[in-house]
Amino acid sequence: MLAACSSPNVYDDITATETPLAEEYELGLAFGGGGVRGFMHLGVLKALQEEGIQPDVVSGTSAGSIAATLYASGMTVEEMEHAIEEVGMSDIADLFSPQKV
Repeated sequence: MLAACSSPNVYDDITATETPLAEEYELGLAFGGGGVRGFMHLGVLKALQEEGIQPDVVSGTSAGSIAATLYASGMTVEEMEHAIEEVGMSDIADLFSPQKV
């Protein structure tokens, strides 16, 4: 069984060209967290970019907030991908081993 709630998609008619609908609505994206999944939002941004759609506002939580911040700062998706490839585990996490006292 599959259950979900839905609402009408008001963005069906938004295209890269100006339309009355595009002037009437704003598009916001909220990125979720969860480590590596937070960076998977770059695929969404890339797909929107390919269609000529630019979100008006982005936000996120945890790792999603990093992707949202980079995008909001003006970085392109390609620049963000390159920056993520350069990040090492030691740059984002402190690993430790608990010691017996």
